Amino acid sequence: MDETLVKTSKKVHLNYTSAKFHRRAFANLTDFIIFVLLFGALFLATRAIVMATPSYKTTAGTYLSMRIESGLYMPKDDDCQDTVAYLNDAANNYSGYAKKNLAKEGIEKFFLFTEKYGTESVSKEIHEDYDAYRLRDGFSYKSVAYFIQNGDVIEENPACEATFKEWFDYVYAPYINEHLHGYLIARFPQYLELTKYETQMLLWAEITPAYLLAGILTYLVPPLFFRRGRMTLGKAMYRIGLADRRLLCCPFPRFLGRFAIWYFAELCLAPFTWGLPYIISFSLMAFSKKRQGFPDYMLGLYEVDVTKDKLYFSYAEIALDDTAQGKEPVDFRPTYID
Repeated sequence: MDETLVKTSKKVHLNYTSAKFHRRAFANLTDFIIFVLLFGALFLATRAIVMATPSYKTTAGTYLSMRIESGLYMPKDDDCQDTVAYLNDAANNYSGYAKKNLAKEGIEKFFLFTEKYGTESVSKEIHEDYDAYRLRDGFSYKSVAYFIQNGDVIEENPACEATFKEWFDYVYAPYINEHLHGYLIARFPQYLELTKYETQMLLWAEITPAYLLAGILTYLVPPLFFRRGRMTLGKAMYRIGLADRRLLCCPFPRFLGRFAIWYFAELCLAPFTWGLPYIISFSLMAFSKKRQGFPDYMLGLYEVDVTKDKLYFSYAEIALDDTAQGKEPVDFRPTYID
């Protein structure tokens, strides 16, 4: 068909212009918003599925009970919250007196926790650290030490005039945050394993599947329906089509290759490289000679304005389209205008 077309038709040019940069940017932003919304919905769905499994329920229950038993977390609804953050939450409306006493109570609970779950050496290490923390040089309020040693007992200095809130803010809260949380992770293997389990489930069973599936639904599925131009929803809104070097509609194998390059070289690597692949691709799109992103540059593809012009699947389709409109078949000589 193409050979006959070349021999019998007059020569004309079909011109395409590259899509304006700002339109491409807005189209990409639209797709990104769709991606984020899908990711959020899929994450909630995968999290609900994971949390409904018996193994997760059992492990999560053990993890929750250990955290509360440690004294470093307080119950909140069906979960828990860091003790210091919980006491500082304005919604809970704790007085300075209550904050100080509840923080001290949390520290005492942690010592009981060490005796139950830790070794004798670990318990001794933590007690000695608490003693050293309270009696360290310069630990005072207006030059009056917070603590004094009375025989074998270390107690609050009655001469110290710090308010209850100051005791909480400068004595007990820092010790919980800067010392005990570190001990909880570093000295209790059972708790560490539970923390790893929670983290791994969150990362690999909840976030990663939602992230990857959102990428497929946003950037692969719509172009399967918007075949003429292989457009995502954002590109369809701004009438931006994808053409190959011949300025024909991007064929499916090449589109699939483009998606694979974007998916594995950009989407999958971006979270581990502070978004560097996105920055590189966007820079190429903004400043390269032909304004091509990285996948388009690799495969010789172009994003063209199809507001008024139509992308064709083949030369034969052009001839049929012109014949149907009563025009003489044309010899296709594509021209890309940047």
